[in-house]
Amino acid sequence: MRLVAQKAGKEMIEKFSSILQNFDDTFRMGNKIWTATNISANIKEDFVDHLNEVYQAAVEGLREENPTEQVNKWIRKVTKGKIDSLFGKME
Repeated sequence: MRLVAQKAGKEMIEKFSSILQNFDDTFRMGNKIWTATNISANIKEDFVDHLNEVYQAAVEGLREENPTEQVNKWIRKVTKGKIDSLFGKME
């Protein structure tokens, strides 16, 4: 069952990516898994590879200082500034 879900997820991402190519830069998508910094270093490499392959998602640890700006900066980059910020201050 897991292999079927992996294959379906990968096929969905590939089809969606091919559709996005026709939109030039009017529509962009990004995936990222955010974790506490001390956790991200302990995630198994094969799981990170799986996330990247199937979901085109990277894993990144959140900085203790200003994690909101870290996420919002990534969002600005992925959307080429079309979305300036998604989150307000997190405490």
